[in-house]
Amino acid sequence: MTDWYRPPHVTQRTGTACSFSNCWATVGAWLARAATNGGSSPTPEEFKRLAGGGSGRPAPDGCGTGFEVDVVKGLRILGIDSRIIKVMPKDVMKIMSVERRAVFGLAVDYSLWPVEKDCMNGIAGADVNHMVGFIGGTPFDDVMNPLCSAYQAVAASKVTEAATQFATEHGRDTIWLIRVARPIPASSTGDKARILELEGMVAERDDAIAEAQAFATRLGEILAPFKKGA
Repeated sequence: MTDWYRPPHVTQRTGTACSFSNCWATVGAWLARAATNGGSSPTPEEFKRLAGGGSGRPAPDGCGTGFEVDVVKGLRILGIDSRIIKVMPKDVMKIMSVERRAVFGLAVDYSLWPVEKDCMNGIAGADVNHMVGFIGGTPFDDVMNPLCSAYQAVAASKVTEAATQFATEHGRDTIWLIRVARPIPASSTGDKARILELEGMVAERDDAIAEAQAFATRLGEILAPFKKGA
């Protein structure tokens, strides 16, 4: 086991007027902490401002909402490298199952979240679209749900199901993950640090392969009717 930095949970329940529309900005603030060992720790509201307020359709109360591209924009302004990777559900499950340098954010249809873990107490008419963060590993008990006050243990299958439903509702045939890399622990030096760097590179290569496979699957589905007619 590597002593990777575990960023503190960040909640969107900050008491501001638009706090319940800030899940995406809260995940962005959490990813910023993860990528800098806590050196960059914006509030959800500060992150939202950096990201331009969000490009999503305004919530019924007029508050701005955002998507993965808005999180990446905010991280870039903070000087943090991030990337959106687009993979099939089975590959999300693989990514969740192992400890690795990277941590992730993803959007979900919150109506599929386990009711006993939804932390929706006191929220009326909340949007069923939501964004969460996660740290891979087994057991899978590091879900950063901004509506809650601490990390949650939610089955990877449930997270994937909710993310798949969100993708379907938004016309996507892949699940989009926002990925940032955590710094190599200061306690890891010399050969150990080099090994961790190489392991991170291998994991990113595997992500790229998963993306390529997802693209090939989509392309095959698009071309299938033409092949049948040939």
